Amino acid sequence: MRLIVFLSIFLLAVSAMAEVKTVVSVLPQHYIASKLSMGEVMVMVERGASPAVYEPKPKQMAYVAGADLYFPVGVPFEKAWLERIASAGKELRVVKCYEKVERRPIAAHHHEGEAHDHGGEEHGHEGEAHSHDGEILDPHIWLSPPMMIKLAECMRDAYIEEDPAMKVQYQLRYQALKNSIADTHIKVQNILTELKSREFMVFHPSWGYFADEYGLEQVAVEVDGKEPKPAELAELIRRAKEHGIDTVFVQPEFSKKSAETVAKAINGRVEVLDPLDENWSANMIRSAEKIKEALNR
Repeated sequence: MRLIVFLSIFLLAVSAMAEVKTVVSVLPQHYIASKLSMGEVMVMVERGASPAVYEPKPKQMAYVAGADLYFPVGVPFEKAWLERIASAGKELRVVKCYEKVERRPIAAHHHEGEAHDHGGEEHGHEGEAHSHDGEILDPHIWLSPPMMIKLAECMRDAYIEEDPAMKVQYQLRYQALKNSIADTHIKVQNILTELKSREFMVFHPSWGYFADEYGLEQVAVEVDGKEPKPAELAELIRRAKEHGIDTVFVQPEFSKKSAETVAKAINGRVEVLDPLDENWSANMIRSAEKIKEALNR
């Protein structure tokens, strides 16, 4: 009889936890939410789509209407949609975990002091968060394991507030996730040792936090959503040759045209790094291995 009562209480508790419905902006956040919550988790920016210009589908907004938690992450599409998303669900609580970390400017501009027009160019950053001096803040905080842990901690607290009866379970899940992220961090550190160079070239400057964390420097082809002008492209090619860079990394959502131009000029190659991969741990390790290979060629 006692066993039946215990099982009934346990199943009710699990059922209560499973009712927490979550929405996140990008796939790497799903890595956290799926490990903390036993409820449903929906990702706004679907695989292969750009967080800069994404527009939620009607079925996604319908899901939002019945969701409990939404975790934005500071990507550009949220500027246009966050207010609508927040008002779509009567019980929806928006938790801005990205405000718990110190964000960096996304990249240096091609020309210091130049006036910049962000008005709706393809893959631009219209509406992104800016620092006090007007610099665009980099939203790719999940590419730093310590920041990933801070995101997980904030999301854990939100789940506990939403579902306090399951506090112990959320704490245990968070600790397991934290240990896993820390383990990935160590593996990436071990991979990125004994490098011949510290500079790697990317099309879109998504890897700034990763570079900061591991003592690297990303050289961006595209800045502020703009492809480089001829003079800027020539300077990138000169720098690549001077520093022995033979690889230009691109992400799946962006054009490869300028990257291929640079790669051809330096007799190099274009390779893919995906900062939005859902399998965060495996992607961090795989990306570190690709970068190391490029830096040691």
